[in-house]
Amino acid sequence: MLDRNQTHTGTYPQGKRHKKSQYEKYICMAHSQTHQLGLSYSSYLIFTELIKVLENISNSASDSNQYLYANELYNKKITQSDALTILDNIYNGKWNATTAKCILVANQVRLKIK
Repeated sequence: MLDRNQTHTGTYPQGKRHKKSQYEKYICMAHSQTHQLGLSYSSYLIFTELIKVLENISNSASDSNQYLYANELYNKKITQSDALTILDNIYNGKWNATTAKCILVANQVRLKIK
């Protein structure tokens, strides 16, 4: 039964929209934008670990060629600026050539995201 704020086409109060969770954004991005990401929840969890690596790169000094992850130093495969753009794209569920650079980082730290 619907209350006065609901319509037959939705369950959210009038004027309110469902905000997608990060998992929902990931699934949409993985399903519709690329075949480079796995569709399972375990793939999403691995992808969240990749996000942590990208955050490490984005927080590193722009003139540094290395970043720390899991107590190991790695040479950067992408720039700090690229990491920031990739993170922004991921948070917005957008996949493009810049976002795809995250696969270089995933391979480097041995995260199997597919």
